[in-house]
Amino acid sequence: MDDIAWIREIETMVREMNRCWTAGWHEEQFRQYIHPDAVAIVPATPGRLEGRDAYVAG
Repeated sequence: MDDIAWIREIETMVREMNRCWTAGWHEEQFRQYIHPDAVAIVPATPGRLEGRDAYVAG
């Protein structure tokens, strides 16, 4: 796959992920984009969100 094709694939994935989050909450669709071992630090939650379930719930 050439660079342009990779870029288009990534852009499409990011748009789809954003739609799951911003065009109404579509948790099951959004969940598929999050790595099972994801870690996030967010201002509204003390500590770290660890794992897909915590990330999606956060």
